[in-house]
Amino acid sequence: MKPQEYRSGRSRGFSLVEVLVALAVIAVGMLGIAKMHALALESTSSAGTRALVAIETAGMAAAMHADRNYWNNLGSGSLISTASFVGPGSPPTVSISGSDTCTQTMTSASTCSAQDIAAYDFLNYATALQQVVPFGNVTIACQNATLPLSCTITVTWLEEAPGLSSNSSAVLGSGVVATASSPATTGLLQQPQYTLYLEP
Repeated sequence: MKPQEYRSGRSRGFSLVEVLVALAVIAVGMLGIAKMHALALESTSSAGTRALVAIETAGMAAAMHADRNYWNNLGSGSLISTASFVGPGSPPTVSISGSDTCTQTMTSASTCSAQDIAAYDFLNYATALQQVVPFGNVTIACQNATLPLSCTITVTWLEEAPGLSSNSSAVLGSGVVATASSPATTGLLQQPQYTLYLEP
C-alpha cells in the first residue's frame, strides 16, 4: 500500500499559483506581439505616404522640365517658391501667381504665359499633395547664378509618431492650425521631409 500512496502523491498536477503565473507570462507575450503588429501597420502606412509624396514630386519635376521657358529664365540670383496647406478644407497657398484663366480653366495654352503655366502646375501639385499630407509645406528653391540651373524641391509634413494613442494624436483632426514649420505640439507629431534635386 505504501508504494501506491507514494505514486498518487506525485500525480496531483499543477497548483493554482503555477497556472496563474503561466497565464501572466503568456499574456505579457501576447501584448508584446500585439504592440509589434500595431507598429508594423503604422510603419507601412507611413512608408505608403512617403511613396505617394515621392510620386507627386516626380510629377512636379516633369512639369518643370516641360516649362523650361519659365524655370530657365528666372533672372540672376536665386528664386524660392513655396506652397503651404494647413488642412484638407482650405485650398493651398501658392507663391507663384498666374492669371485666373490659366490657373482655373486652362482653356487655351496659347493665351497663357510661361509663368501662368508654372503657377498652374504648382497649384495642381500642391493640391494633389494636400490630399496625401493635409498639413505640410513645399519649397522649390532654384539658383541660376551659375549654369546649369539647379532646383531643389523640399516637402515637409506632419504625421503621427508611431505608437501614439488616438487621443494623443487627435491634433491632426482638430481645428488647431499646424504646419510642418510650426507644429501645434512637441513630441506627439513627427516631421518627415522629402527632397528632390533636379536640373530643369
